[in-house]
Amino acid sequence: MQPLSRNEARRLWRAIIEFDMLDKGDRVLIGLSGGKDSLYLAHLLSAVRRYAPMPFELAAVTLDVGFAEVDYSSLHRFCSAREIPFELLYLDMARHILEEGNRQGPCAVCAYFRRGALCRYAAEKGFNKLALAHHHDDAVETFLMSILYSGQIKVFEPVSLMERTGITVIRPLAYFRESNIKASNIFKEIIPLHAGCPVCKDTQRARVKELIKELRRENRSIYDNLSGAMRYGKAITLWPAEPGKGEMLERHRNFYNKYKHDRGLRKG
Repeated sequence: MQPLSRNEARRLWRAIIEFDMLDKGDRVLIGLSGGKDSLYLAHLLSAVRRYAPMPFELAAVTLDVGFAEVDYSSLHRFCSAREIPFELLYLDMARHILEEGNRQGPCAVCAYFRRGALCRYAAEKGFNKLALAHHHDDAVETFLMSILYSGQIKVFEPVSLMERTGITVIRPLAYFRESNIKASNIFKEIIPLHAGCPVCKDTQRARVKELIKELRRENRSIYDNLSGAMRYGKAITLWPAEPGKGEMLERHRNFYNKYKHDRGLRKG
């Protein structure tokens, strides 16, 4: 197995140390979809485990939600070569995800169900951490999507505790750009799988990704500006919270009462 390059090690350790992702004795479950990002994540964690100053365990699980028939044998070989125990779970959720997605958007529903299933599996098997393969581009796109599609300023956190299961979700690819992942030599060894999702090319994320790309053609700072805006400590100027109907009616009454005497003088 090829070792990490200096650049890969720097990005990975920056995320691990800055966000306190790993500790001695952690049992880490990798959510392995078979796509390029999760394959790269498994490769990185397996490589870094060999020389990390603290021991931790790794395993991987793949969820098949039933979008299409997929041959997962390459994932088993990939994990076996890296001494990562691998398991495949079949969950009949595809129809439900697409039906629910009519109201909420299929990607949000799919991510919700997958994350819940992974956390439950991790808790049942005694893992304390779940590693997901969201990278820096995902974070920036999610940030902009949240503003555009839900009117909220939110971004997923590099480390977050799932209170219902007690599982801590970590995202070790937080400082990797998608271009870094695509350039990896591991894809000479394995071809990423396609899960067969029927809507993967027509999603909010795909549109936002294209929007950022288009804006960067005009201004190369667009991506860096979005990235910087995700951080605490940046200047924030927002309108005050929107008042409720009752509060607004009270403000109207107070406003007119305040000038009632002046209105009477003008009429006189």
